[in-house]
Amino acid sequence: EDYQLINNKIYEKRIRYKRGKNYG
Repeated sequence: EDYQLINNKIYEKRIRYKRGKNYG
């Protein structure tokens, strides 16, 4: 369970990072 939670956090961070890059 913990592993999945951590993976989810990393996935969210990646999406936010990509969005930030798209915005500039």
